[in-house]
This record gives sequence, C-alpha cells and structure tokens, in this order.
Amino acid sequence: MLWEKDSAIFQSSNFAKFGLGFLLVFVLSFLFPSQTPFSYQYQLGETWNHETLLAPYDFTIEEKQESLIDSIESPTPSKLPTFTLNTNLGKRKERNFEQAFIEQVSIAQEENQFPDVLNQTDLYRNFAKDFIARKYDKGIISPLLKDGKRAGDLLHLHVGDSIEQRNFEELYTPGVIDASIGDSLLYSGLAEAEFLLPLLSGIYRPNIKPFSPNKNNPNRVKKNQVVLAGEIIVAKGSSINEATFTKINAFQKKYESKSTKLALFVGHFILTSLLIGLFLFFLMFNYPDAFASFRKLSFLLLWFLVYGYLVYLLEKHPMLSIYVLPFCIVPIVVKVFFKERLALFLHILIILLASMISSEDYEFIFIQILAGTVVVLGNIEVRNWSRFFLSTFYVFLAYAFSYLGLALLNEGAFLTISLKPFSWLFMSVFLTLLAYPLIPLLERLFGFTSAISLMELSDMNRPLLKELSIKAPGTLQHSLQVGHLSEAAAAAIGADTLLVKVAALYHDIGKIPQSNHFIENQSRQNPHDELGEVQSAKIIIDHVLEGEKMARKAGLPKVIIDFIRSHHGDTRVEYFYQQFIKNHPGRQFDESLFHYPGPKPNTKEETILMLADSLEAACKSLQNPNEKDINDRVEKVVAGKIRMGQLIESEITFQELDICVEEFK
Repeated sequence: MLWEKDSAIFQSSNFAKFGLGFLLVFVLSFLFPSQTPFSYQYQLGETWNHETLLAPYDFTIEEKQESLIDSIESPTPSKLPTFTLNTNLGKRKERNFEQAFIEQVSIAQEENQFPDVLNQTDLYRNFAKDFIARKYDKGIISPLLKDGKRAGDLLHLHVGDSIEQRNFEELYTPGVIDASIGDSLLYSGLAEAEFLLPLLSGIYRPNIKPFSPNKNNPNRVKKNQVVLAGEIIVAKGSSINEATFTKINAFQKKYESKSTKLALFVGHFILTSLLIGLFLFFLMFNYPDAFASFRKLSFLLLWFLVYGYLVYLLEKHPMLSIYVLPFCIVPIVVKVFFKERLALFLHILIILLASMISSEDYEFIFIQILAGTVVVLGNIEVRNWSRFFLSTFYVFLAYAFSYLGLALLNEGAFLTISLKPFSWLFMSVFLTLLAYPLIPLLERLFGFTSAISLMELSDMNRPLLKELSIKAPGTLQHSLQVGHLSEAAAAAIGADTLLVKVAALYHDIGKIPQSNHFIENQSRQNPHDELGEVQSAKIIIDHVLEGEKMARKAGLPKVIIDFIRSHHGDTRVEYFYQQFIKNHPGRQFDESLFHYPGPKPNTKEETILMLADSLEAACKSLQNPNEKDINDRVEKVVAGKIRMGQLIESEITFQELDICVEEFK
C-alpha cells in the first residue's frame, strides 16, 4: 500500500511538515477574492438597515457613475419603446391587503364564519400576498399602452438598476388579472377560497409607465459631484432613493479600486498562515502521531484544500449558495479515524477559511459551527445506516433552527423570512450522506481503518475466519473468549471496543498451518513429545510470523496486523525454555531462540489484547478454580508482564491497568 510506511525523513523533520503546510497556504492564497469585498448589501427603493455610512475619504461621482436614468437618456440602439417598473407600488398594495385581511378575519371571528380561514389564517394570507406579489413583479400595464401591440412586440423595461427586454404579451392589465382571480382561487386547494375573492379584486393598478427622465428631479446627482470625507452617504433606516443609490455605488467602486492585488494576496496569505500554522501546532502538541505521519497529516490538510476550492467555485456561480456545501462531512469522517476534539477543531478552522474566501458573514460561521458541534456531540454511528440517517436529520434540525433564529433577528417578522435557504440547507444535509461511501474510499487511499471495515472483518464467513474454524476450532474458541475479555476491559477504560474485539478474532490465525501443535486443538497425542525444545519453541513462535504473513496476503488492515505482531511482545516461550534448561544443564545456548520477535504493545487496545490472551490461556489450565485462584492468577500474569517490561511502551496508565485487571477478574 502506498501509505503503509511514512518517510523516515518526514517523520524526523518538522521542517518537512511545516513545509507541507506552507505549500498549502500558498495554494489557498490564490483562491481568495482579488479585490476587497464591499460588506454592505443594498437595493434601490429598499431601506438601509446597516449603521449610518460616512465617507472615510473624498470621492467623486463621475459621469459614468451617474444615476441609472442619466445613463439611459439616449435612445436604445434598437429604438424599442422604454418603460419603467415601479417596484414600490406592489409592496404598498401588499400592505393595504394586509390591513384589509386583518379586518375581514376579525369580522369572521365575530360572526363565527369561515372556520377554515380562522384555523389556517397564515395559509390564506400567504397565498394572497404571493398572488399579488407575482402580478406586480411581472408587471401591470395600462390597456391603452398595450392595445395595438402585436404578438412578439418587444420593449425595454427598467427594473431597479437593470434594463430588461420584455415582450408586451408577458405583461398583465388590471382587467386580465381580475378575470383570472376566480380560476386561481378555484385551483388553489383552499377550502374557503371565496373569502379572498373580494380582497383580491379591483386592487390592481398599472406599475409600468412610459420612461420620461425628469431633469428637475430633486433626487438627481450632478455629474462629477464630490462627496467629502465625513459626509453622510446614507443614514441608518433611510430609504435608498436614486441619489443615495448613486452615492453608495460610487463609494463602493472607489472602495474596491483602492485595494491592490499584492496587498490582498499578502493579507490573505498572513491569515491563512495563521490558520494552518495554528492547526499544525495543535497537532504537534495534542496529536503527535498524526503530526509525525505523512499520510495522516496529508489527509487532514487535504480538507482545507478541498473545501477552499469548492467555496471558490461556488463564489463564481451566484445562482448557487455556499450553504449547499456539506461541511459536516469533515467532522463525521475525521471523527471516524481520529478523535472528536480534532474533528471539531478542524471543522472550525475550515469554516473560518471558507468565510474568508466567500462573501458570507458571521451568520454562516455561527450556523456551520453549531451544526459541526451537533455532529461531534451527537455520536454519529457510521456502521449503523439507520442511526446514521437519523443523526443527519438532527443536523438538519440544527441548521434549520439556527437559521430561523438568525432570520428572525434580522427580519423581525415571520412573514418576511425567505424559505429558499432552507432548501440549500436540506441539500447540504442530503449531500452529507456521502460521508458513508466516502469513508471506505478514504480508508483505501490513506490506509486507515473504520468501524465499517471492522464490522465487515468480524463476519465469520470471511475466508481466514472460516479456515480457522475448520482447521483450528480450538483456537477459534480461544480467540472468541479473548475477544469477550478484551471488549469488556476496553469498554471499562473508554478504549476502542470494536477494534480490540475484531483484532482478537485474527490474532492467532498463524496457528492454522500447524494447528495440532497448539494445545487447544489437541485431542490425544501431543506432537511436541517427539520434538526438541528449540524446534518446538520455533513452531510456537512462528505462529506470530506466519499470522503476519497470512494477514498481509489477505489484505487485512495494518492496525490488525499490529495486533498479530504485538500480542506476545518479546516474551519467552517459558515452558520450552525451562524444559531446555532442565534437560541440558550447563549448556550454552542462544536465548533469543525462545523469544517472540515483538514488538511490544503500544496502544491501549494492543495492551489489553496481550493481557487477555495470556489470562485466558492461564486461567483455562486451572482445575476447579475458585474466586481466589482466579484473582491470584490474574494478578500473577499481569505482574509478570510488567516485570518483563512488556508494558513499558504502552499508552495505558496504571489507573487504567487497574480497572482492566478488575474487569478481567
């Protein structure tokens, strides 16, 4: 496997690791915007909800930056008739409808009429307001202006700060709308749609008028007008009329033109360096194993590059929202291969990076960090598909309620909340389900092992386990017992129960070729009676080497192979060693012939398996044991491992070891 061994140079050199981080920072810096983003959203005719904007420096409203009306005074190239759409008229009609609707609902309550309307007031209100808004947004024109127009006749329509080409056939007239109300209500699905008929009739007025620039308009801005530093550009709560819109637009262009690409690149480089550098130091001090491994470090840093590039692409497509990205895949996948703390920390840093590349503000950061926290705390179980699916539903609830709360703070009302972001968030959660098939793929690429693979390996129909059950049934029973002991001890100290249980199934597969040389598989004759002590010891020791060889050939994960290699450490085959001394007193010999090759166990799980393996074999040999016999044997075996230095490289603490001992007893 490509990632099976990390470069010795990389493991020993921090320079190489930080160099990898520097390369990532350099690449990410090219994904950031090439100009300073203007942090205010505004539209002509809307209210300025931000703080009062003061000019930080002098700037000029040049001729090319003049109002929209000035820019279109000359006839259009195609000589099409030009009209203006009044966007405020529709909003005013909606407010008028709202008042009339409330009055009619009050009357219905007093007279005890229209029960369905009273039970579903918002449904009726929203249907009617949507009906009104759609008609006014499309455009209503006087029949006098539309009469005589043929099919396909075009016009230019000024909508806000844009010019659109429309067809006269697309435009409504008040009479056409009134005539269509009955059919619209009939097919609305509302049980008491007739309640809305008088409220929706006769309220439509043309909002499309012939364009006629007014030179004396008080909202006009003079050409080359200078706005001085400290002057109010727009006050908080004021309406953005044509003059204000032109000022803001001119300031935005000046603001964006003052930035240089070099300065922006350096600024983004510094901020990205802080993020990646902080992450590398976090790994160095908290997860040194991941920091020292090229494959693990590459896996973790790759998430920054992938999500940075995806955000960059979405920023190029304004029709799509950054909220559609499944950011929660990061904590789900990382938590499978590492720990919850690392998963959450990486998720937070990726969200901060995404917020710098995109135009989103604190709301995006708040929602995504909250969802990531739910993932980490929710204990999403990837080996259980139904539970995994249910957990993603909880993530959607976190998204939905956090967005709803922020929207209420911004809008101050339920009716004005846009529902479109909910669809983006739902799509994000749906894409999060890709974490399930993504985990096995990443396992193969980076040499990791997940709970999904471990569950597959525990299937007793796997070739190695099936062969073990046929050729060495006693060893299989021993392995199952070791698995039960190991699982209980691992659960008691918070270690990986599934990993140690699966490892126990495979730890003795090396006994298959010469199964009858191991006591648990013998029924009558013992083949060792006809062999010398050195030869017998070699057969016993070789089951570790043979097990490693068989595991590699079968493609077992490296983490399982480590259990096979370490479950005896470098201990002695004590029985044959003592027999040799007894039968050959005073004879010089190589003691290493009676030692397992090692290595000693390193992880808590490897340590637990070693102890459980020795204890199961030792206690099984007791004849009619009582509680004291069992306790003494457990203490003796564990003390022997400590005395022989088998736990010197283990991550397990003495406190955890004591807990395991009690669990074994």
